[in-house]
Amino acid sequence: MELMVGTILSSILLIGFTLLGSGIWGQLSYEDVHEKVQRYGNYVLDDMAKAFTSADIEKIRIDSYTDGFSIVRVEFDDNTADIKYSVDYMLSNPFHENVQKHQINKNNQPIHVNNDAVKQYYNEFENKGYAVSISEFKCNELGFASDTEKYGNRPYDGNQIESAVYVVDLQIEIYKRDGLSMQLYNTIDFQRTLFVTDEFI
Repeated sequence: MELMVGTILSSILLIGFTLLGSGIWGQLSYEDVHEKVQRYGNYVLDDMAKAFTSADIEKIRIDSYTDGFSIVRVEFDDNTADIKYSVDYMLSNPFHENVQKHQINKNNQPIHVNNDAVKQYYNEFENKGYAVSISEFKCNELGFASDTEKYGNRPYDGNQIESAVYVVDLQIEIYKRDGLSMQLYNTIDFQRTLFVTDEFI
């Protein structure tokens, strides 16, 4: 009887520790995904900020896809090639059809640092049961961006500074495996205000 009671108690403790360890491991896996998404989103915005402060900028041209993603072109007044930022749908599908995967491109190539692009996160996240996708990428002049009232009234600057300030909104969705499908788990928002000195001057 004592041996049976001891075995039962040991089994309960073992199951409890297993469930606890599984929960901790799952949270650590998500934190790894979250940290990489944060790092990637900030890298994209840093890269755009660097392009917007380049010398000899002639114009920032913004177009839009029918699905709402912006196409941003930094055009120069010399022979320097334009810089283009856009969002592209990934044809490869390492997960499930219910996740519409998009990536950010720079000059029609995946934007990345040290070969660390979002499209390469899919294979890495697959083992942890996560996927990521770009769900919003918009760039507007401050005067045309929505909710610009939060920046306050500036009657002294007129349109000149507004037309040289751009607001970039980036949103990345994180999906988590739930059975045989991927379900939206979290959405990470990024925003950056960029000032183009060449346009203002």
